[in-house]
Amino acid sequence: MGKELSKRQLRLLFVYVLPYSFVIVGGFLSLMGTRDLLQAKKSVNWPCAEGKIVSSDIKKSTGDKGGTTYHADIVYKFSVANAVYDGTMVAYGDYGSSDSSHARSIVNRYPKNQTVTVYYMPDNPKRCVLEPGLKGQAWTVPILGAVFFIVGCAMAIGVPIAIKRPQVRHYWY
Repeated sequence: MGKELSKRQLRLLFVYVLPYSFVIVGGFLSLMGTRDLLQAKKSVNWPCAEGKIVSSDIKKSTGDKGGTTYHADIVYKFSVANAVYDGTMVAYGDYGSSDSSHARSIVNRYPKNQTVTVYYMPDNPKRCVLEPGLKGQAWTVPILGAVFFIVGCAMAIGVPIAIKRPQVRHYWY
């Protein structure tokens, strides 16, 4: 009886939980990534203001399994209509890497106290970037989401078919 329950649990996991988890996560990532892609594309037409880099450092994060990720931690200030805003986003799709050279190149481009041009969303200046437009890195999240979604759909269709298919036993002597 215990073995039967175990098979039922595995079937539930592989037929429903795993595939639909992939579909949900993939759909969410695709939607969020596509939203950011559209914002990145629109950002080239945003108004701009002069700003100043307040801090420019490399942020080092260590994961649970000991892996280290490096992020450029850039903070800038700018003003719009006599209101002062802080920004942290350099470009859409910014990412961390296990290689510190990517973060170092961003920090080198934006040293502390440097005057910069800040592009901001007209109706929400809190949404701002230093490098407007659609960069290659902005495609990472939507593509990853699409892969998860497609794999989840393939599992949702393929696993039940594979389970229902009669098993052919081959005896090799």
